[in-house]
Amino acid sequence: MIWKAPLMAALLFARAAVPAAPDGDVRLPVIMYHSISESPAGEFCVSPGDFERDLIYLRDNGYTAVFASEAAAYVSGAPGARMPARPVMLTFDDGYYNNYVYALPLLKQYGMKAVLSVIGRDSDIWSAIPSKSLRDGHATWEEIAEMHASGHIEIANHTYGLHSHGRRRGCMRVSGENERAYQSLLKEDVGRLQDKLYQTTGVRPVCFAYPYGRVSPEAARPLSELGLSVTLGVGEKVNVIARADPECLLNMGRYNRSAARSAKRILELPGRAAAP
Repeated sequence: MIWKAPLMAALLFARAAVPAAPDGDVRLPVIMYHSISESPAGEFCVSPGDFERDLIYLRDNGYTAVFASEAAAYVSGAPGARMPARPVMLTFDDGYYNNYVYALPLLKQYGMKAVLSVIGRDSDIWSAIPSKSLRDGHATWEEIAEMHASGHIEIANHTYGLHSHGRRRGCMRVSGENERAYQSLLKEDVGRLQDKLYQTTGVRPVCFAYPYGRVSPEAARPLSELGLSVTLGVGEKVNVIARADPECLLNMGRYNRSAARSAKRILELPGRAAAP
């Protein structure tokens, strides 16, 4: 990506102007999106207008979107790592093509960021299909690389091929399954996508989203060995992240953004407000 000097200077100034939170515990709400459609249906789809209104609300109320890697850097005490005064994390699960079509331009327009968790097998399938489907299609590897290069989307791991409603229930351990065999299976599957994303973007993700939010305790070790220090669940809560507390980044809570529930409603209801 080639930066022109005036644009780079403007971006650096904008980042410097964002108030930083004092070192210590930081409240971090995470909003979970899936699909974007001009005709949204169901609890996992919003319209482009809905998403744009969310971004406007966040901007106008002083929120700064952060990547999972920024939260990880803050917790690890990386030199210079700070969190904004009012952070929020926007996440998209599954890696739909409509995220590329609708979300990416709006994130660029409003200077926001999002974390996109992709399913490797689906991106393999849709990369081989010349047609596009805004309803069912998944982003191709070329589109994933473009989203990463934009600086507005961080790519995360959502398993290569364990995202299913079958007996396993996502990437959970099956009853009676040998623990070592399960961990080996998970590490092979998730590691396969880690390698593919490194080939695609030049970066190995630090963030993993559990399919359907289904978590097995035995998954923690293989995920950690693959460098995945941030894991996303679906339990609804505002996360509190703290220096030198890596556990706070595991199975992070997220609020599902349905067509009936805006970011404003999520963040302003009692007990959910992210304000200090």
